Amino acid sequence: MYYFLIIVLISLAIMWYDISARRIPNIALGLLLVVGVCFLLSSKHAATITGGISLPIVVFVIGFGLSAMNVIGMGDIKLICIALLLSPASVQVDMLYFVTFIGGVWGIIWHYLLRHVKFIKLIDKVGEGVPYGIPVALTLCLFTFVS
Repeated sequence: MYYFLIIVLISLAIMWYDISARRIPNIALGLLLVVGVCFLLSSKHAATITGGISLPIVVFVIGFGLSAMNVIGMGDIKLICIALLLSPASVQVDMLYFVTFIGGVWGIIWHYLLRHVKFIKLIDKVGEGVPYGIPVALTLCLFTFVS
């Protein structure tokens, strides 16, 4: 339970950095990976956890190409890959669908908030793009808690 709370706190920090500066620090991603692995190993089902590695690699390669074309940030890609690595292989595709759906909804909400809520304009120092780290971090917390 403590590891899950730490994962949530790190995810909240990642969300804050992504909203305010559109950056996801590598130190936060590394810490999330270490705490996530400790969380998985401390599970009572640790001997039966079989995470898939092929889908995170495919996502990383495709994401690297999208990042090179400035479609999505590399921090978001690394966060998606870490979230996939920390989840069982049976739910990885579900996670990608969930991130895609929530990311689309979040993009619409974010553009509305950016235009109509003055407080958001004060927090958001960049003003361009959508902080996609938020739906990814929410998905990580949800699927970590569920599985």
